[in-house]
Amino acid sequence: MVLNLSPVPLYGFRRLVAGNYYGPGPHQPTTATSTQSLLQVIPFWLPHAATFDRISCEVTTTAGSSTVRLGIYNSTATDMPGTVLLDAGTVDSAGSTGVKEITISQAMSAGLYWLGAVAQGGAPGLRVIGNISQPPVAANSFVGGAATVGLNCYYMGSVTGALATWSGANTSAGGFKVMLRAA
Repeated sequence: MVLNLSPVPLYGFRRLVAGNYYGPGPHQPTTATSTQSLLQVIPFWLPHAATFDRISCEVTTTAGSSTVRLGIYNSTATDMPGTVLLDAGTVDSAGSTGVKEITISQAMSAGLYWLGAVAQGGAPGLRVIGNISQPPVAANSFVGGAATVGLNCYYMGSVTGALATWSGANTSAGGFKVMLRAA
């Protein structure tokens, strides 16, 4: 008898429930001030096909006339962000704090995707997934006997307008927490 000991994604084989929000795997949420025009993407494993009707982030501190652009990237054959699946547009991060969402209609098949957010026009505070979150995106993310620096997101600079095909390879800890709502 052979046992499959590979890790099961957070959602495993459960169905996604309409109206519930889904996003990164296990994490310790915290807040961080964004860097203007720095796009961060976090891994999102979808165990089966689903349609989503909202994409959201949480603004924790407002900033001038800033907005936050949200989107979804397809994954490449090497598990890196690739082409843009959805550029959902922007939410206001200047007027008030709280969860900000955009209505979408996005069907997705099973697989790995990348949920992204980029502050534009200012540097608001955003909810992040924390630096010891799972899954890591780099093999050297967790070293030694304890979680040290959880490299759990990729980032790309100079994103001042619409999202474009991914060209970054830099890793960081504590990516922006982006969520999708099942339709």
